[in-house]
Amino acid sequence: MTKTWYIQVIFRTHSDGKVFVMNISGADVCFYWAEFPAPYLETIRTQRLTDLAKFPMIRLHHTKQRNLKDVEERNTLIREFLAIVCCLADGNGKMGHLRRDPLSPIHQRNS
Repeated sequence: MTKTWYIQVIFRTHSDGKVFVMNISGADVCFYWAEFPAPYLETIRTQRLTDLAKFPMIRLHHTKQRNLKDVEERNTLIREFLAIVCCLADGNGKMGHLRRDPLSPIHQRNS
């Protein structure tokens, strides 16, 4: 009997409600992402989940599922993962101190 591992890694941006999830199930990996309006997130945080029925459905996007055992698919997965990390590192994801903001300690320009 083989054991299948199931792991999720979540990259949540700071204030704009964008969420990236890396889903690993055995040797298969894919990325999911969605954008949640602030009132939706506030409802999850402070009210009952049944209150979410008043909101329109959230569109969930995903990449093609990649198999880590296949060399080409693994290379593509690594490129996709690096694109997400580079986007966040460049400040385009508005995540904490990584956001592109003149007051952010990481992206300040020295005059």
